[in-house]
Amino acid sequence: GLPATPTGSVGERHSDLAVAAWLAAQVLKSARVPVAECQLLEVAGRFQLHTARFDRVPPRGRRAFWPLEAAQPGLPTRLADALPVLRRRGALGPGVAQSLAWLVAFAQCLGEDLDAAQVAVAPTGAAAQLPVPPWPGLPAPKPLDWRPPPQAQVACVTGVSPSHYAPLPDGTLPAHTLPAPGADVPRAARAAAERYWRTVAQDSRVSFSFRVIAAANGRVMEQRPARAAALAGETTT
Repeated sequence: GLPATPTGSVGERHSDLAVAAWLAAQVLKSARVPVAECQLLEVAGRFQLHTARFDRVPPRGRRAFWPLEAAQPGLPTRLADALPVLRRRGALGPGVAQSLAWLVAFAQCLGEDLDAAQVAVAPTGAAAQLPVPPWPGLPAPKPLDWRPPPQAQVACVTGVSPSHYAPLPDGTLPAHTLPAPGADVPRAARAAAERYWRTVAQDSRVSFSFRVIAAANGRVMEQRPARAAALAGETTT
């Protein structure tokens, strides 16, 4: 069954975040990012998000997904830090690192810092069946690091949502506006985040107080880096 629904302003914020997470999943789906199937359910006037296990195959099977670290052991925990390592070592297929860089930037525009564990990958092509040395006739086995790193495609991404707005243990409801994206944030990621926040701000299932926060974040995402820097300079003079 579904967990108990919190009451009061805390319950309202949890409901807001359930809707916000569902909307984030829709944005990622439209960008062709593989996300787990999720359903928004209303319970006692509040919304809850039910997410299906992405690795399950009916009736009892499971898909052969790897954690991202399987493509290259020893990755940093932060996905933003892991990407340069993956690029340098060639551990992902063509275009995968660029797609993940967009995902990292989009999540940052939601106020989230993605963990590498939030990305599952699947082996692609012949890379999933690389030969294991030694072959017949070789005088001695070679170390495993002579093989090329496995190529993989992103199979599922989980947990991309503005969860930092969750109620604090003392019941405080975070309401800060996000900082303007830096010049290093791709325009496409910033534009997607702007559309996302404006969608949240216009959703009648979201409380008025959180819609105000979302609208403010949408205006921030609309600012171009040069304009944002100029505004920041004006506020400090």
